[in-house]
Amino acid sequence: MNKSDITLRIDATFGLKIKAGDTIYTGQHIGANQEQTVSSPVSGTAKSIQFDSENHEFLVVISPAG
Repeated sequence: MNKSDITLRIDATFGLKIKAGDTIYTGQHIGANQEQTVSSPVSGTAKSIQFDSENHEFLVVISPAG
């Protein structure tokens, strides 16, 4: 993981709208937590997606563009 990479924790109950390798845009809906949607804070590439079974969350790592 690079220093500039951003990691988002997203509740696994609702699934994801992206997969690893996808190009992501600022504000793009990528998943949901409880009653709110999760949007990407930056544009870039979904570098990796891992499942944290202990917390039932997806860990989405985004590598910012530029």
